[in-house]
Amino acid sequence: MAAEISKLSTQYRNRKLQLFIVLQELAQVSDELRPHIWSSGNIVCFGIRNKEEATEIAKQLFPYDPKMVKLSPKTDTQQPTTESAHGQYEIIGDWIHRLEHRQYVMRRYFTESKRDKYVRFVRRTKDNPQLGDVSLLKDWLLQQRGLRVKEVVAEINQRKIDSDTADTKKKRPGIEP
Repeated sequence: MAAEISKLSTQYRNRKLQLFIVLQELAQVSDELRPHIWSSGNIVCFGIRNKEEATEIAKQLFPYDPKMVKLSPKTDTQQPTTESAHGQYEIIGDWIHRLEHRQYVMRRYFTESKRDKYVRFVRRTKDNPQLGDVSLLKDWLLQQRGLRVKEVVAEINQRKIDSDTADTKKKRPGIEP
């Protein structure tokens, strides 16, 4: 099933849909699926208690900076000592490992192809709106973000299938046109 799930993010992006994957730790993801979750789009990472997983997340979210100084030069004729890639990811992983309650880092996309050039750090998540009952919160969220089924169906029905794609589907065994 992991192979099929790994294809979902590109299929969803193609249809302008967002896929949300919520995990408490990377160990919940199979080894086959793990390389593919990083291309799913927006990633929000709260504090990770497993230090090795925090380092793996650091490798995926942050680029290596070959100019990061580990030790400053002691004299004018010396060069600074730079931090290795492994060392940088350990430092960032330690930081992610120690994030406090309600703090997170986020890599996001503005559009399908335009990624935010920064990984954002949020010091504290917003408080929930004071709506009281969970059902009222769900209704409020639907009003803010929901779409009517009729509108979505109308949008989907307006899409046109490329004739080459339709012909390919007809020729493939097991798929009815």
